[in-house]
Amino acid sequence: MRTHGLLVLGALFIAAPCIAQTANVTFYSPTMTRKEAMKVLVEPVGTEPFSGWIYDTDKKLANLWIGQFVTFSFDPGKHTFSPSKQPAQSPKSALELDLLTGGTYCVRVTMKYESTVVSPVQFSQARFTQIPCAQAKQEAERLKPLAKKRVDKVALENWDPSQKFPGQ
Repeated sequence: MRTHGLLVLGALFIAAPCIAQTANVTFYSPTMTRKEAMKVLVEPVGTEPFSGWIYDTDKKLANLWIGQFVTFSFDPGKHTFSPSKQPAQSPKSALELDLLTGGTYCVRVTMKYESTVVSPVQFSQARFTQIPCAQAKQEAERLKPLAKKRVDKVALENWDPSQKFPGQ
């Protein structure tokens, strides 16, 4: 029996370094109240939730919708998240993160808009912003998980199907 216990303990020490070899990143697009939605019609510049594709450099991840979140596991190291396959073409929209093994990151995705009284609302560019996960958790109270069908087929292997926002 003692030998069996030592074998189990040895296996845990061997497997432990393999458990957290990735970093988790949760992307979310906040919801809007009616009052916030009305501001888009009257304020010349502002921010609203994002809806569209998100990428890790040139790898398509998911089609994020307003009021939803999605989590992926990534290899540690530098990653550039953006709404385009070519983040260098829109550097203000891109967010570069140096992911650490076992780390958990939260990224709010919004759109900066500009409008004038003469022309309709024009959305200028997406904004990927790293937010402390404690703050993101508070903002995520009304968010829903993104449906699997909105995740790119290639990205499914790194997709976290959890129905809860990290920390909830």
